[in-house]
Amino acid sequence: MENLKQILIGAILFITLIVIILGIIEKRIYKRIILKEGNRNKHYLNELKKIKTKNTKEALEKIDIVARGFFKEAFKIKNSKGYLEIKTQIKRPDKTIQDFSTQMPELLYSNETITQKQVNELTNLLSRIIRENHIAIKDE
Repeated sequence: MENLKQILIGAILFITLIVIILGIIEKRIYKRIILKEGNRNKHYLNELKKIKTKNTKEALEKIDIVARGFFKEAFKIKNSKGYLEIKTQIKRPDKTIQDFSTQMPELLYSNETITQKQVNELTNLLSRIIRENHIAIKDE
């Protein structure tokens, strides 16, 4: 009876150890797969490159969608109501983020005609923000 208890305890400890080791291996493999497939920043940069429309208002709306998705994921901003909130919620805002967060709502809600140059400038600002602010993988 005593030997049976020791065998069961040993088996439980052995199985627990195997489960822990497999968990660690799984996390490492998961990280490698994510990094191999490309990081989330590349996803947002690709989404920006896809925006090719002559309608500047439509292009601006697509940039807005990409920007909000990136800010939500990169800076852990929950569904913000506007870019003023984004500026205040980012702990370490830089000049590029400030410029983008100021220009975007001005153009987005403006009744004036938006030029292709303005759209390109916003796209370049957002592209720079995405390149400079790495989205961390869950385990990082």
